[in-house]
Amino acid sequence: WGSNGSGQLGDGTSLPRPGPVSLARVSRQLGATRAVKINVIVVDSALDVTRDVPEAGQEAAAAMAHRLTTQDPALLRTIREAFRGATAGVLDPTVQVVTAAQRLESSGSGCLDRRTDEPVQAAARPRQVEAAINVIVVKALICSDTEGETIEGYDSPAPGSLPVVGWIALGNPGALVYDMIHEWGHDAGLLHAGRSDCQDRVALTGCTINEVGDPNSVMSYERTTDAFTVAELHQLGFIREREVVSVRDSTAVEFRVGSGWDVASALLVDRGQPATEGVPSIHEDRVYITGQPGQLEVRFYSLGTQPSSRGTEPPDWSLTTVVWPQPQPGATIYQGSDVTVSYRGSDADGNAILHVTRPHTTTPPATSTASPARAG
Repeated sequence: WGSNGSGQLGDGTSLPRPGPVSLARVSRQLGATRAVKINVIVVDSALDVTRDVPEAGQEAAAAMAHRLTTQDPALLRTIREAFRGATAGVLDPTVQVVTAAQRLESSGSGCLDRRTDEPVQAAARPRQVEAAINVIVVKALICSDTEGETIEGYDSPAPGSLPVVGWIALGNPGALVYDMIHEWGHDAGLLHAGRSDCQDRVALTGCTINEVGDPNSVMSYERTTDAFTVAELHQLGFIREREVVSVRDSTAVEFRVGSGWDVASALLVDRGQPATEGVPSIHEDRVYITGQPGQLEVRFYSLGTQPSSRGTEPPDWSLTTVVWPQPQPGATIYQGSDVTVSYRGSDADGNAILHVTRPHTTTPPATSTASPARAG
């Protein structure tokens, strides 16, 4: 019991607790455990790995490469646990490191061009393992096509290609596993994750992407966490449908969203927007509402229409977030063409109670004490 602003009580919320609360039913498995092999393919090369890299960084990368190729058990365990944690324990991975037989030779630019990376893909392809998570780690700096930057990793645009992590990411284990998970997420079809400031936070209009990123997601624009969000885990197929309840598939009016065993992880709203040419096929019409009474989050696909906080177009399609800190009971937090979602308050277990209004339903007064229906 006590203050809980950063979730330090471990009850799955950030609500203050004036008295003791039970933690026995907070932790849960979001899906059936899947055994999987993580196959790290190291590709050696004669490409320059020193340009704009401090000497200490070069030494750290060389030491990390040695740990990889010698299959240091501590490093492999770090990779394994990072993937396990990122998928909420759904993946039960084993990790192996193999070395490509073919070595990349020097190119005119002295670095790897992510737009024409067939040589590195060809070198790694013979060591690819079917049904495994295959990630290439290449001894090369990766050229960026913007402002001459050097990037740490990428998901190649070529069909059937593998995600690539470059030499600059080998400075420490955290950078290595972050880029492995991030680029694998792109390879699986996930988008970058940012935060949005919107003129209308209810209708999600007039929004601007904050490219600093979403601190709750490994798909963030900046390195903040190794974990996927609930929405991303659902897109990856790691959360069962009953744990992300769709308002269009239910006749219920009220839902509880939170961390407990008997509530939904997220409320899913299909905005009903038809797919258009040039729009990715990754459920661009979906809105996810997650969180707890102290902070609710509305996540939605920006469809590349939001301007950047830097005044430029977003670098990629983005799953962005609008945050509702300390929402008041009765507050509308999302309004679509035929669905309105309002926050009703919290239950005794710290779950958020959400009320859904459709064209043929009415919203009860904010002081309503009706017991919420179970989600799902």
